[in-house]
Amino acid sequence: MRLVYLLGLLGIACGRAPEVQAIEPPPRARRDVLLITIDTLRSDFLSCYGFPRRTTPALDRLASQGVLFEQHRTVVPLTLPSHTTLFSGRMPSEHGVTRNDHHVPAALPMLAEILQRAGYRTCGVVWATVLERASGVARGFELFDDEMGSEKRRVGARGEFFERSAERVVAQARALLAEPDPRPLFLWVHL
Repeated sequence: MRLVYLLGLLGIACGRAPEVQAIEPPPRARRDVLLITIDTLRSDFLSCYGFPRRTTPALDRLASQGVLFEQHRTVVPLTLPSHTTLFSGRMPSEHGVTRNDHHVPAALPMLAEILQRAGYRTCGVVWATVLERASGVARGFELFDDEMGSEKRRVGARGEFFERSAERVVAQARALLAEPDPRPLFLWVHL
């Protein structure tokens, strides 16, 4: 860019304006994005954070080969509000989702919508009904697998909900990764 300005200044100094054509940089290849979120995971029970038993060998291997964040916080210790913040970049006080039985506001821009408009294939596979399509968190996902069936039923403080096995979620995610598609992929896997 400095060279273009320098040529322009030289041309002006010589009494004539040079013809300058904008040079577009080559488009950068868009990378696939895999986001894995794990519900109710406590770092003090992970061996990579010092838990004495080897409880998480796969995560330990990932931590040793990548980046291990030693300082981490959550904005709210609830699944739907936390994921709404993750996908919107806004705090619960801004987006209004402060409980698991709330719904994501329709006007709130979500990451999957932004990536879909940018040409990404957007897919999500979730583990529990608190993140089902009806919550609004699925907005922008081209494919959103929230089918629980009747695999496992729990009763919590807010009533009944369903969840499915991590094996089933991972199998679905692997199937999505194997599908040929020329677009870059944004895949969210919630365990």
